[in-house]
Amino acid sequence: MKRLIAAAAVLLTAAALGSCGEKAAKPPETVKNFECTAKIEAEGTEYSANMERIDGAGWNVVFTEPAEIEGFEISFMGEQCTLRFKELVQTVERGDLPDCGIADIVCAAADNCIGRKADKTVSKDDVYTESGSVRGYDYTAKIRDGQLEDIEVCGVHAKFEEFKSK
Repeated sequence: MKRLIAAAAVLLTAAALGSCGEKAAKPPETVKNFECTAKIEAEGTEYSANMERIDGAGWNVVFTEPAEIEGFEISFMGEQCTLRFKELVQTVERGDLPDCGIADIVCAAADNCIGRKADKTVSKDDVYTESGSVRGYDYTAKIRDGQLEDIEVCGVHAKFEEFKSK
């Protein structure tokens, strides 16, 4: 009987401690169409870009920093990708891009979050942290009030600012 009481006390203590902090949760629906500014860090380089999610199916990304690539635009619509820089324009299949292309991998991970394809979601306070994989690479994303705050995937960290729902 003493063992049963001791075991019950251990289980109750573990349950009480386990309920503190992060917990499994289902986040509120993530905004599907939006504009934002993204601060992106990859391989020691910092980038800034204006990002727009279009009609729940595509993306338009225009880099504003560093100065060498200012104005470089990447548009993703379905499996097509159009690259524009100054007067140069090239359209390719999205599958022909590098696996960890900065804009492409961030947009793919964001699409997973928006489409609720994460493997795991935990919440702490009002922040939901989602984790999953895209193209074989693990990602984590933070969502607050239905808005993406940041994504880490394939050595790329993107922080979303000036978020505007459309």
